[in-house]
Parts: sequence; C-alpha cells; structure tokens
Amino acid sequence: MHGAVHEICSSLRDLDDIVATQAMDRRDFLKTSGAALVAAMLGPFVIGSGSGPSVDGPSRDKFAALLGTWFGLAPASGWLQLVALNDGPTSRLTEQFTLVFRSPSAAVLPEGVYQLTAAETREAFEVFLQAADGVGADRYYAGVFNLLRPLSIASCGPPSP
Repeated sequence: MHGAVHEICSSLRDLDDIVATQAMDRRDFLKTSGAALVAAMLGPFVIGSGSGPSVDGPSRDKFAALLGTWFGLAPASGWLQLVALNDGPTSRLTEQFTLVFRSPSAAVLPEGVYQLTAAETREAFEVFLQAADGVGADRYYAGVFNLLRPLSIASCGPPSP
C-alpha cells in the first residue's frame, strides 16, 4: 500500500507541475491519466478532499457532536446512548477512536454489526459492537474505528531523490 501511495503522490506532483506550466504532451497526458485512474479506484481509501476521513461517513468529529445522544438499534430492537468517545493513537494517515454506548436493557447484544440511528438527527451508521466493561447494572458496548485520512499533495511531503 505504501508503494501505491508513493506512486500516486509522485504522479500528483507531476500533474501539479504540468498544470503550473499549462503544457501537456501525449506522454504527460498518458502518465497523468494512468495516475488519475489509479486515484479514482483508490480514491475513497487513499485520496480525499475533505478535512476528515469521509465527507459522508463516520468521523470522530461527527460522533463528538452526538455525545449523549440516544441511538435506535437494528436489526435488534432497543436503544443505546453514546456516553464516551475515547481517542486512539494519532497518525497523519489514520483517525482512531472508540465509541462507548450504554444500554439500560438487561438483554445482552451479541457481538456484530448493527445499524445505529441517532434519535435527534436520524443519521444512521453501521457499527461493529462488542461488549465492554461498565459500571452498575447497565450494559456497555464499544465500537472501534480506524479510518483512513484523506491524502493530499501537501501531505505527500517532498519528492524522494
């Protein structure tokens, strides 16, 4: 994956140079078209234009705004409250965090993927939930996220000699 990212960054730098001079011959066109094709295929995973991992998908900031919110649960029925957001290790390539949900129900949810729909905003997320340690009679569940950050030309760094 690192080699592909380096190749894309190199091609993006070349494209940036070509655009700056506004001259493109057949070789440059073919070279940048190939890079554009690779970027289009890897786009959602490697290259992005937003400030977070995904414009429409889950992000730390999106969940931070939903702390305290109740979520409807599917395919199981019931409600979970988002009670904590714990940051994971940081990196320029990934956004890592863990969500902690509280369930007032005595019923145990099996580990798995659930669709959680925020009661206030009606925004839905698919989250892999697993049992977590908690305090008191309530049950707690954790959803761990390790999201790729968008990659821009600026984050590629200087070209290798």
